[in-house]
Amino acid sequence: LYNQTNDCLFTRGFSMADKITEAMVIAVLRRGSCVAGGTSRIINQFAKNEGIKADAEFLKKEYGIGGCAPAITWADIWEDHDAKGLRLRLHKRGPQLCELDEVRLSWAEVAKRIRTLIDMGLYVKGESYRDLYNAVNSLK
Repeated sequence: LYNQTNDCLFTRGFSMADKITEAMVIAVLRRGSCVAGGTSRIINQFAKNEGIKADAEFLKKEYGIGGCAPAITWADIWEDHDAKGLRLRLHKRGPQLCELDEVRLSWAEVAKRIRTLIDMGLYVKGESYRDLYNAVNSLK
């Protein structure tokens, strides 16, 4: 037990980050549901302006149950999602795999953050966002 604890502390000391930052959360959210066409479906849902409750319910179904690791390539963030919401865990690999931090977001919290990113034009990179969002809004 001592060696495992010592290895984790040693690894933690050399981690580039030992806390999940807002930039990391945003990077995971901008990636979408990791299902083909997921980003388009998410933007379509939010363009309906049905409110946070409807958006949260949609996200719960869109993401489903599962996860991925790493969720973003520049940090060892693991993502899990289930009926309750999204869970992000920051790990540091070394002699022992060490969990350094964890963030849990309900689907309502995820919906609010995605809404903010969409409103700021930051949800999807580049012009593809504006083209897609404008096309969806023109259908109204």
